Amino acid sequence: MKDYKIIADSSCDVPQKYRDEYDIDIVPFYYTFDKVTYGREGIDIELQDFYDLMLKKNYPLTGQPTIMDYADKFEIYASKGQDILCICLTSKFSGSYNSAVNAAEMMKETYPDVKIEVIDSSQGAGGQGLMVLQAVKMREEDYDIEEAARILRIMSKEGEVIFSVSDLDFLVHGGRLGKASSLLGTILNIQPIIAIKDGELQAYNKVRGVKKALKKMVEIGLNNVGEHKDDYYFCVVDSTRHDDAKVIEQLLENEEVDFLIPEHFPMSVCISAHSGPYNVGLAYLKKYDRIK
Repeated sequence: MKDYKIIADSSCDVPQKYRDEYDIDIVPFYYTFDKVTYGREGIDIELQDFYDLMLKKNYPLTGQPTIMDYADKFEIYASKGQDILCICLTSKFSGSYNSAVNAAEMMKETYPDVKIEVIDSSQGAGGQGLMVLQAVKMREEDYDIEEAARILRIMSKEGEVIFSVSDLDFLVHGGRLGKASSLLGTILNIQPIIAIKDGELQAYNKVRGVKKALKKMVEIGLNNVGEHKDDYYFCVVDSTRHDDAKVIEQLLENEEVDFLIPEHFPMSVCISAHSGPYNVGLAYLKKYDRIK
């Protein structure tokens, strides 16, 4: 069976350790601070440095990978005759997927025998990361690229990311929350619970207090999978709220859910730029071998 290369954009949140171990190549998002500093996620800035800048109330903007970013990456492998499986951030958040699709079309002209499958994950953050890591497992078990792509496209609708933020300023700055709501939320210690589901942001709930919010996120996730929790992989995602991430992890461990990897997924530049450096939550996604 012909081997294939797995590529993702940097919004997938897969910890660097596993990117290296499983030879996952990354196409980075771009970021801008104060219209001056401009670079590529994971190349020109490390995540912790990015968080540190945001903690000082710097408000970043992000830019999607370009067609040429993807074309240049694809050509590295296509030129060797290697097929490519590329998994992108939900197309409802970004044009990253469209850039990859257009780049794949370009490659067909020069490398007509190379298969390039581009997947709209309908996910972001840990949800996309769970998809990328499951693609690795399928490749290890000799799923061909067409079958892996078919399963991933079904899987994209079978999970979500649930997270909360403890500082609403970044949502206000990005136009996703009114200033009055932010002020009231800060005074009352309101923790909004937000989900990335079916490719879109959805507001789940507003909970007063961090401890209640952490428990509520776990409750929502477990209620959504119901009696079929064994059919899903879970993970914990966070930016700078590592202690809260450990609480969520323990709550999930108490419910005996399956973690695909033991480490927390670090929230990417792309997601953190819009919601701030105080993210924490969980993601779940259906297992590849439970999809028909």
